Amino acid sequence: MLKYRYSIMVPSINLSGQNIDHDSAVKDALKTMSAVCGGATAIGGIGSWVSDSGELITESVTSVYSYSESDVSDRLLDYALGSLYVWNQEAIALETPMGLELLGR
Repeated sequence: MLKYRYSIMVPSINLSGQNIDHDSAVKDALKTMSAVCGGATAIGGIGSWVSDSGELITESVTSVYSYSESDVSDRLLDYALGSLYVWNQEAIALETPMGLELLGR
């Protein structure tokens, strides 16, 4: 039984509000999750947060998720922390069996 669920939210814009290569980022997340867990699925959506000035910021996001037979949290945590800088983000959301972790700089 695959009882451990993991998900990383792939953004479409960076800290400067500029578009990142979203397709490439999603493919990289799919490749990593597939290598670690044996397969992965990507589902698109809209993400939002409130800026320090109170403005609602929205962007296209893709949730890349997978299931695993064992706890691979450390391996995906390392990937998410690296992606934080590659994608030039203030924070990255990584869902693990323990809950949602917001990984920030």
